[in-house]
Amino acid sequence: MVSWRENRWLLVGISLGITLAVVTPVLWVVLSGPGPQAPSATEQASSRLAAERREVEMQCAAVQDRYVQKLDLIPSLYNETLGYSQFERGMLEDLVRLRSEWRNTPPGELRGNIANEIDNNLVQVRQVYESYPELQSVQALRDLFDEIAGTENRITYERSLYNGRIRDYNDFVGSLPEGIALAIGANPLPFDNPVGAGCPP
Repeated sequence: MVSWRENRWLLVGISLGITLAVVTPVLWVVLSGPGPQAPSATEQASSRLAAERREVEMQCAAVQDRYVQKLDLIPSLYNETLGYSQFERGMLEDLVRLRSEWRNTPPGELRGNIANEIDNNLVQVRQVYESYPELQSVQALRDLFDEIAGTENRITYERSLYNGRIRDYNDFVGSLPEGIALAIGANPLPFDNPVGAGCPP
């Protein structure tokens, strides 16, 4: 049989264990202070909005880079076609002039109009090229027009990705509660052509 003295030590051990089990977590919380706080809904929304905005800006830059690649082909086009009488010299010189204007014009409506003029002139030059089989047999011209067409396809692809980023951004803005949207200045962005208008402000 267990004596009273042996039970007493057993009871003391159990009491001490219970005391430590209860006091230790309480002391830890008190001494460690408040832990890191989760960001507020406004901070989370602001952070996500910034990330969505960066995605839009990066895709806008990709569209503009592709357009600049297309513009960089204009001097070669001018030099290659200058020797052929089928191409109007004035149209080719307009292309070179418009390229320079586009590069020196800040983004906006005027730059968009210049980009449209460049594209229209390139269509006319391509129509002349396609109208004369002897021009199509010139390898340098064929390669150059293939490169222009490939660049235009890449612009179209990058522009579709850009509009997808705008859609994602606008969907996120639309999902925000009005108070949070106002607090962080979240407004929808227009679907636009970043070639002329530039990236959204």
